[in-house]
Amino acid sequence: MIYELPFFLSSDTSESPNIIKSTDGSTFTVFLQPSVAVPPNAKNIKVFTPETKFWYTFKNISVAKANNKLYITNDAGNPTKYTLTIDDGLYSLSELENALDYQIVLAGLPTGTLQLSADNATGKVIFTLASGYQIYFGTNSCYVLLGCTNLQKIPSGGLTGALYSEKAPSVATFSNLTSVLFHCSLVSNSILNGRGSDVIASVAPNTTVGSLQIDRPYNVIKVPCPNLQNITINQITVSITDQLGNLLDTNSETFQITVVLEYEI
Repeated sequence: MIYELPFFLSSDTSESPNIIKSTDGSTFTVFLQPSVAVPPNAKNIKVFTPETKFWYTFKNISVAKANNKLYITNDAGNPTKYTLTIDDGLYSLSELENALDYQIVLAGLPTGTLQLSADNATGKVIFTLASGYQIYFGTNSCYVLLGCTNLQKIPSGGLTGALYSEKAPSVATFSNLTSVLFHCSLVSNSILNGRGSDVIASVAPNTTVGSLQIDRPYNVIKVPCPNLQNITINQITVSITDQLGNLLDTNSETFQITVVLEYEI
């Protein structure tokens, strides 16, 4: 006989006092009341997930990512005269331009001093600077996001002598997220890039930024979990990462996963 036990898990701590969550929202632990015992004679034990839900709001600029700054100057001898600090968030090119312009005005410089535009044919960013300025991608700057290099100056030769435009050397990477990986403490035998893993599901985001992504795979992948035989499950921990295993800051949003424990007796 096949038994299936579903766990409906959510990172929303308001739903239960039995949940603890990390400050970045990427990981939560549910304490089961009562505990669940897997029988000693259970066989063909598997764990799978028929549904996952998450909000596509993962930050691309943050203090944690060390990419929340840009430097601008009107003094050739001081490339870091003005530090533009960007609030943590998920930015498009136009939203980043607005955030930088806000910081520029706070610094006492004219609005529109720096403009960002897209070269859609190449995927690169075009920087347009007013006369008498230079930008610098120094410490903790967003150079990767904008397709530039560490310590790059625009223009490289000093302050602009007139209205000046320059294209970034590389393609912009406002989002390099190709997969959201769901990790579950019940799993230890899945394979990720040739190594043992606790990944239970992989979801490729296909919704617009700020929207709810719901994934219900037509064919679920069942992960063998013989390690659960004769085990009492007191808690379950779930986390979400990018395809490289980096924890994803959920930007204060919650996520849900349904985990099913299946076994035969």
